[in-house]
Amino acid sequence: MKPVIVAHRGISSIQANDIAGIDYIEIDLDISRDGIIFVFHHPQINSFIFREPYIRLAKGVKKKAHELLYGEIQQLFPSVVTLTEVLQMVDPSKLVCELKSYTAYRGIIHVLHRMYPEAFHKLRFISFSMRALIEIKQIDPLIYCGYIATSIGDDNRFHFMVRKHHVQECVKNGIEEISGHWFTFRPRMIRFAHTQGLRVGIGQLNTIRRILYAQKNKVQVWYSDILKRKEISIDSV
Repeated sequence: MKPVIVAHRGISSIQANDIAGIDYIEIDLDISRDGIIFVFHHPQINSFIFREPYIRLAKGVKKKAHELLYGEIQQLFPSVVTLTEVLQMVDPSKLVCELKSYTAYRGIIHVLHRMYPEAFHKLRFISFSMRALIEIKQIDPLIYCGYIATSIGDDNRFHFMVRKHHVQECVKNGIEEISGHWFTFRPRMIRFAHTQGLRVGIGQLNTIRRILYAQKNKVQVWYSDILKRKEISIDSV
């Protein structure tokens, strides 16, 4: 079976020849203080000091994204784009939206549902936060959701390996996919996830070795930053 190919961190220029062979485009969502959802993946946003996301404004001065107005974020990072702009270029059914566990994801979900009601039900979501995915499922149980098991979760702890309880939690909450970085998802756990009816996704498939690992273990969803020797990014500027 042909795997689902997801362009991790979006695409640099959305044109037909850029997305040929790509099934979905993954984007990271965040929200400003004035309620504007934007797409961005930058080392100064969603980075950690004592596991806190921040934007460095000056020496010793840092703020979370939702503490700044969108205009302030745009001044700091002129290349940032809004979700509205992305939806003008890409069909929402082709987007996989990542909600970081340490963003104001409840605000993002609320604004998404209120401001983009038609698009909301067509989007796919992935998150480190099971709570975020549960909130989405409460709005619409049919929305496709994927749980990223290997990162900082709702307990504010870093989970290095995909474990049996992660799989069981997905099944319990009606989550369709469980994913992790390629070296954190062991073959035995991939097989277990398959037996529980889950799709398995693996990230960082940016080398031949990793792609062969995904093929050998029948991984259904591939997340890659580089496909066909071409960097694919919209929010990693």
